[in-house]
Amino acid sequence: MAPKLKISDDLLKRADDFAASAGYASISEFVSHLIERELAGSGGANPDDEAEARRRLQGLGYID
Repeated sequence: MAPKLKISDDLLKRADDFAASAGYASISEFVSHLIERELAGSGGANPDDEAEARRRLQGLGYID
């Protein structure tokens, strides 16, 4: 059994229309793509990324 997600009927209709016009095979494919993109973009607060960002900001003089 697949997991279920509750969203409003209006949002589902808009997402379904967009997915079809954007060439997605299904609403599930579209939603999966959105979730994957957001998770990849957020990085999940990786400590190495934070240390690198801090080092860069210090190098630019934005933080001490």
